[in-house]
Amino acid sequence: CFDYLIYKYKGYSFPEILKMVANDFEIYKQKQPKQDKILVELDDSLSVKRVKSKPKIYITPRGWDINDFRYWNKFEIKFPHLISEDCIAVKHVFLTKDDNTMTFTSTITNPLYAYREFDWETDKFLGYKIYAPLNPDKRRKFICCTDVSRSIAGWRKLPKEGDTLIITKSRKDVICCKLSGYNTISLQAESNHLPKEIADNIKLRFKNIIVFYDNDEQGIKSANKICTEYGFKSIVLPLEYECKDHSELIAKKGLNEATKILYQLVNNVLDKK
Repeated sequence: CFDYLIYKYKGYSFPEILKMVANDFEIYKQKQPKQDKILVELDDSLSVKRVKSKPKIYITPRGWDINDFRYWNKFEIKFPHLISEDCIAVKHVFLTKDDNTMTFTSTITNPLYAYREFDWETDKFLGYKIYAPLNPDKRRKFICCTDVSRSIAGWRKLPKEGDTLIITKSRKDVICCKLSGYNTISLQAESNHLPKEIADNIKLRFKNIIVFYDNDEQGIKSANKICTEYGFKSIVLPLEYECKDHSELIAKKGLNEATKILYQLVNNVLDKK
């Protein structure tokens, strides 16, 4: 029958032929009857709000290797020190939010580590803070999705009371100051505020509290702010050592010499009473 249609409507394209056949046989697409519009007024209590989820970090742990040793040994930090301070070597890091996931992989040139963060008051596990010390982009050295005001590095290992407590600015420096013989804690960053309840807690437990931040503008400014607010004392490394913090000093001078320098700085500030 198609041969007949082609013959009858000779000279027309196939779509044109179909249209003419539909017209001849009155074949039309049936239209849906129009419906009256119904306006519905929604009650505020029925409104749906999209809940924004917080990003979460998941990890795949790995074993410690020679590359980890080479990095941490510069600061005379050994694997047992890292394990004691809740540091984990990781193979993969998964940063998820809603249905999206970003994956980061540890490499020889960019090793990844995860710090387990706990609530300073309840000891509840809060999540992971990722540390990428060799990442050339300083903005990506840390990835953290936890409440930074609730997590204090070194807090879980503090004695009930003691003579001197140092407040520093990183978990690595917590370990290094402890290697030099001092009880040490750290906020998540120099710019973070020290909550009053934590300040009151350590005042009751330690005779002397010293802030030991970097010897740059930000470090000095932040240290002065904490000391002014709570009456603490502060120390910084003299510029002559060309090191901004205690871990760099250990890497440059060795643990024994760095410990002597820190000991002298602490005694000097305490003697000013």
